[in-house]
Amino acid sequence: MQLLRDISKSRVSLVVTGVFALLMVVAGSERLFSTVSPTSTNSIERSAQHKAQRMIAAHQNEYRREPLPNELSAIQQQAYYIAHYQDRYTSYFKKHDFTLSTKQLLKQIQLNKNYEPLLQRLDNLDSNNRAGVTEQLKDIKDSILQQALQRTIYRSAIIPANDIERLRNAFMQERTYQWLKINHQYLIEEEQNTVNNEAEIQSYYETNAFPSTATAQIQYIRLKAPTIKRKPTVKELNESIQSGRIAPPKTSKHHLEIYHLTTQQGQQWLDTQDIRKQIDEAEIPALFRDQQQLHYTKTQTMSLAEEALGKHKLPVLPSGKSTFVKRGQQWQLIRNRSITTSTCTTTQCQQTTVNAWQKMMQQDQLDKLSARIQEEKLYHPKDISKVANTTNHKVETSPSISPHKLPKNLQGKPLEQSLFSSKDSSTHNRISEPVLLDSGDILFYQVIAYQPVVKRPLEDVRKLITTELHKQHIQQKLKNDLSVAIKQLHNGDGIDTLSKKFKARMHYSAPNTTLNELPTRIREAALNIPSGNIGWTKPVLDYDAESDTWYLMSLRTVVYTNKNNSSVDNIITDERLSNMLRNHETSTIAMDILS
Repeated sequence: MQLLRDISKSRVSLVVTGVFALLMVVAGSERLFSTVSPTSTNSIERSAQHKAQRMIAAHQNEYRREPLPNELSAIQQQAYYIAHYQDRYTSYFKKHDFTLSTKQLLKQIQLNKNYEPLLQRLDNLDSNNRAGVTEQLKDIKDSILQQALQRTIYRSAIIPANDIERLRNAFMQERTYQWLKINHQYLIEEEQNTVNNEAEIQSYYETNAFPSTATAQIQYIRLKAPTIKRKPTVKELNESIQSGRIAPPKTSKHHLEIYHLTTQQGQQWLDTQDIRKQIDEAEIPALFRDQQQLHYTKTQTMSLAEEALGKHKLPVLPSGKSTFVKRGQQWQLIRNRSITTSTCTTTQCQQTTVNAWQKMMQQDQLDKLSARIQEEKLYHPKDISKVANTTNHKVETSPSISPHKLPKNLQGKPLEQSLFSSKDSSTHNRISEPVLLDSGDILFYQVIAYQPVVKRPLEDVRKLITTELHKQHIQQKLKNDLSVAIKQLHNGDGIDTLSKKFKARMHYSAPNTTLNELPTRIREAALNIPSGNIGWTKPVLDYDAESDTWYLMSLRTVVYTNKNNSSVDNIITDERLSNMLRNHETSTIAMDILS
């Protein structure tokens, strides 16, 4: 402390470091920045040497021994990276002429007791070690100034987050927008397709695929599941259930507790921490998310079968889980305490079991038919007609088939993939593996005609190419005309002056319209107003490819509320707002440097 008083008459230029670097150096908790590739300079190296010496001394004091070779290497690397970041801060703050005198430093230290340990270390340094004293003094000054700078930026920017939309919402109470919805209708005289540049057409053809559609024609054997009308005996049912081929006739009951919630505090409540173990955080309504207790007015218990839950408009929950449900204006917490299962003896349950047995028998019969055809395929792998004659099945021939366009009686994704997804055309001569159709039937097929995907000839797609190129030409001309028109707007002229030129009607948002209520494209464009690179009055140009439309948009009026709650118009020219945005940009730069 005495050392500082001795030099308090002098003014030392600030060499800035981040507060995190200071804390890491003093506390000995530096972290390794392994992803940075530092660029060596003499000043950085000298600074790194001083920091490494201090870090080695801190290591010795803490562990009562010299650093091991690997620890020494890590310390030296940490010191180098810290010095590297200090150099970044130095460049930034020197550019803006931020300085702090030793007298100001003493005053700040007296107001902040957090610096007392630093001063004790400074006093313990050898007074002959000027380099060590200077380095420690710089760190203390840097920390104080950096904190002061951050407080100033935060106050001036209102919100410290790097988010212009949040900054705008902090003071703007009302904004209205105006926009033109423009397409190429005003270029009606150029609507005739006049693309005749053969080189451009040829280039477009060569750089695009223009694939043809693959087609196929097949002969096939269809296996239909036989109808099983016979009901099983008790013995057959029991054997099927015991073997696990069909499920036993059981019913489940959900035992629920329903809490009618309230925001008024009372004597009945639940611990929110317990609720969070049974439900995702995102499912908790915002009304209750920050509460430690959930108060309720009454509870009710219900035990319902799963099919009865829907009748009562209750969700199906796993055992031990909860959820929130809103009925009118009343929130309810639904808890599923447990689920019990029991043997079902109702007529409906018994019929369900019988249906499952009949379906199982149908599948068994279908599997036997399929296995018979698979066996015959071994003898006639490329002749589906012989296989059909041997197994007493009929061979059918399909019309021409293409992807995504299958006949109604051959609908099924597996068939489409089997026919058109394989690049191996040699398999087309053989009888296929069984393919399941959407109807439940099984298909064996053999391809008799196949046209693969090829590039369509130029003459077949010339009209498509010229149409697309013409569209691109029109779009480019429209974009150029819009860009020129914006640049030619006189000072103070709004985009409404372009309405006649582009044969487009002006659209306006209502004064009480929120940003989320605007049309999607307008809302996305509005997020760019205001910003440092666009400005308040410059229009925003946005293209929507889906509707092939350009949107030319700008602010129309802005009203915000000042500290006296009085409305102020024409915020575009308001000097205080300009200062706010400028300070916010400074904050953004500082955040980037200090991150």
